[in-house]
Amino acid sequence: DEYEEEEAYEDDAYEEEEAYEDDEYEEDEYDEYEEDEYEYDAYEEDGIVERFRYFLTHMSALDMIKKKKRNVHVSVATGEISYNFIRFLSDKIQDRCEGVKIDVYAIKNDFFGGGVSVSGLVTGGDIIKQLKGRIVSDTLIIPHSMLRDNDNIFLDDVTVAEVEKALNVKVVPAYNDGYEFIEKILGEELDFGG
Repeated sequence: DEYEEEEAYEDDAYEEEEAYEDDEYEEDEYDEYEEDEYEYDAYEEDGIVERFRYFLTHMSALDMIKKKKRNVHVSVATGEISYNFIRFLSDKIQDRCEGVKIDVYAIKNDFFGGGVSVSGLVTGGDIIKQLKGRIVSDTLIIPHSMLRDNDNIFLDDVTVAEVEKALNVKVVPAYNDGYEFIEKILGEELDFGG
């Protein structure tokens, strides 16, 4: 009897240890998932990078630009993390479109701190402070993710109208889509051949 009790005790202890290890594994797996999900969400919130990368791979949108000479000069404001990508994309558009000039500005996020570089957290106040007196075009394109949902207000409560007045430009939000980005720059629809 004493042997059976000892054996039963060891079995219970083993099952408890195994259950603990299972719980610990599930918790670690959950934490890893949460971390990956957060990083992906932060990447997506930046507005443009992932979807534009897909768009650049196919380059189909550039082929939909109507061939004609233009007289277009626009500015684009973006977060620091997206600057090189947007500059590269803008250069591709300029190469394809005679008479198109695109100025791209990286906005440092002073409002939330210099370590924050995604476009979705850029504020109207930072745009005004950093671009006042620098923009020579009459149109400023921004990622729509900079604005609150269904509203023309930045996260610091500065309105689009206030940015327009301070910089003497028309602010044009563009959704996270490579095709719309080109259409906003050119001020015309792409030719989808239909």
